[in-house]
Amino acid sequence: MARSGDHPRGRAGVPALEALSRAIRRGFLALLGLAGFACVAPVQNAVGPAPPAPITFVVVNAPGAITDLLARLVAQKAGAALGQVVLVDNRPGAGGNIAAQRVRSAAADGYTILLTSAAYAVNPSLYANAGYDPLRDFAPVVLAGSVPNVVCVHPSVPAKSLRELIELARTRPLAYASWPSHQLAGSSSSSGS
Repeated sequence: MARSGDHPRGRAGVPALEALSRAIRRGFLALLGLAGFACVAPVQNAVGPAPPAPITFVVVNAPGAITDLLARLVAQKAGAALGQVVLVDNRPGAGGNIAAQRVRSAAADGYTILLTSAAYAVNPSLYANAGYDPLRDFAPVVLAGSVPNVVCVHPSVPAKSLRELIELARTRPLAYASWPSHQLAGSSSSSGS
């Protein structure tokens, strides 16, 4: 996500975002091509002049998380395509709100870009003040990737499907967590068991 600002033409009027968007698409086409997705149409090679300032990807997770790894791959490809420095700035904490607030407070020039997860859209309903409005404060640039989610239980848990696990949780407290633990960790019981 990039700051949408008050530019009369929106995202299309910000040269840095236009060039970066083309570079990201081209980088992902190359990655997809390596993965066997030959049905993707080729993208024009001309990117235009490099932006005058470094581009910064602000990542909602700590180094090593999937969003960080994706940001580093995209930054490397975009930097090479643009002939431009592309930085990765990890700002973990508060479910991604710290990173979103950092990008929200940056100049709306397209040089500071938020790489986030679904928490970006959910946080305003979870926090009394997330510090940003996902519809007003940002403009989507590109879907950089998707990651499947998996629910696993210990073999001793009698639930063998998600439906059974939900029913079991309705009858007794269950301890739960996810990896990485900064995304979700807790217990459905007050004792934390």
